[in-house]
Amino acid sequence: VFRAAKEVTRICREEGFTFAILGSTAGYLYGIKRLPNDVDILVSSYTCDIESLKEFLVGKNSARFYLVDTKTSGATWKVLWYHDRNVDGKLEKTKVDILKPGVLQLPMIFSEAIVDKQGLPVVPMSILLLHKLKGWEDNMGSTETRLQNKHDADVSDIFSLLVILFR
Repeated sequence: VFRAAKEVTRICREEGFTFAILGSTAGYLYGIKRLPNDVDILVSSYTCDIESLKEFLVGKNSARFYLVDTKTSGATWKVLWYHDRNVDGKLEKTKVDILKPGVLQLPMIFSEAIVDKQGLPVVPMSILLLHKLKGWEDNMGSTETRLQNKHDADVSDIFSLLVILFR
């Protein structure tokens, strides 16, 4: 997960993009103990074509990034994946989600607000906490069992962020 985050960061910084990591990877970087299983990137552009950005990342490093069709019936977007070998030589895959302001009620992110955590650009704690609360609400209101099953992780993440915030 962190190699994927670092590679996205390297490429986007080289291109001068304003972006930040959010979701479980950002939570982990703030101090949540649960290991993330994907990387969520928030780009600072209402007009960014997400599919073009995914293709751009693949073009910049096709040895690590690739696109696959989504499993969502009728959807036209592609899913971005990063793959690399770990220290044991085992192939590891990480899903990379790219989001823009307005999606999931996410706000515009400005470079002045981005927090550096271990060399990675991360959304401010306030945005992360609101994002986690919104995800919890959405998951609990879903008719999909797989989303409802995220309840314990959602509550744990929110509680952990509040503990970190008030430490």
